[in-house]
Amino acid sequence: MQTVWYRCSNMNEFQQAIGELTAGETLQAVGVSYPDYIGADGWTLQARLAYNSQLALTSDGVADSDLWDFTTPFATTENLEPGTYQYVVYAEKDGVRKIADSGRLKVFANPGAEYPDAILLAAINSQLSSTASTEQRTTKIGDVELQFMSSSDLFKAQQYYERRLSKRRRKDEMQRGRDPNTILSEYR
Repeated sequence: MQTVWYRCSNMNEFQQAIGELTAGETLQAVGVSYPDYIGADGWTLQARLAYNSQLALTSDGVADSDLWDFTTPFATTENLEPGTYQYVVYAEKDGVRKIADSGRLKVFANPGAEYPDAILLAAINSQLSSTASTEQRTTKIGDVELQFMSSSDLFKAQQYYERRLSKRRRKDEMQRGRDPNTILSEYR
């Protein structure tokens, strides 16, 4: 696979250099141009990503002559929630902070991440398939512990989490530009 880097020269440069981000990928913006904020002149840059008004991550800019590189490892991005993030690139020098850039960045779901609802659903299915004769059942998968008083509670919870998981997966497919109603077939 070949990676192509390009230079940006207008507002939203950070977003243009990144494009879109899938959680679990390395965030990398290389060769971003901020002509008013040159590293050799003493400026430092930091990009901040926020989701629902909460700081999600920061990435310090590394000066490369008159351009800037931003890199955040995949381990830092793997737990980002899918959605539209607000970003701000701050420029600082001699105790003065200015906004060099700001905009929005779309983050897609990490396809390798396990949905929390899927973990709960696995625990429920485990309980339903168990042959325990007691009415009170407890199961633990990872950090999740479930306790139900009856089988009818388990069936209700199973239906609830199956619907939630289905909605979440449909939403992720739509964010990726795929039609979740499309049925793929193979013709021979």
